[in-house]
Amino acid sequence: MSFLRSEYLKVTNYPALKLGLEQMEGKDWQPILDKGIKILNDCGFEWQLGSGTLLGMVRERDNYIHHDTDLDIDIIERDITDLQERIDKLMDSFLSSGFKLIRTQLYTGLPMQIAFVYEEIKLIFDLCFFYKNWGSDYCNVYDHGVFIRPDYSVDNVELFECGNSKYRIPSDYNRYLSGRYGEDWKTPKTVKESGEKDAAKYLIIL
Repeated sequence: MSFLRSEYLKVTNYPALKLGLEQMEGKDWQPILDKGIKILNDCGFEWQLGSGTLLGMVRERDNYIHHDTDLDIDIIERDITDLQERIDKLMDSFLSSGFKLIRTQLYTGLPMQIAFVYEEIKLIFDLCFFYKNWGSDYCNVYDHGVFIRPDYSVDNVELFECGNSKYRIPSDYNRYLSGRYGEDWKTPKTVKESGEKDAAKYLIIL
């Protein structure tokens, strides 16, 4: 994937980002997760729990990593024909539901990240978009490299129950999290690492 270039990535930060990062511990995070997922469903997006939110959901006793700072959702884009129409609806829906936009990342015009903050409790809702445009697996380009979602982690999905809600996760989440965070993914860390530091074999550094 040497033809993917991070200099083609356009990153825009918005004033709400100045609110700063706060840990999730003590926050009533699940209603915000459910609110965001309902918007995604209403707008026709295919999604799964991603990154630290997936890790916390399946590993932690109370289903979240206390020192994490955001809710991570991976968006799977199989057909981008009506993508802009769905993005426009998504933006309107989030912004009218208590969220503020804090960051977008576009690669050759395709959204790679759209991040919001739920202002009432300063909780970040981070959407990460994966496309099958550049190889056999689904890819997300960001400023340090390319995150990979292998086909098996996208096409084989199960529902994970947490409270009164159910969330889409890879059926073989053990294999996926081993590739995403390393074989020791079941061992909790004490601090949140940056994406390029905590990723294992599913990150390609550009």
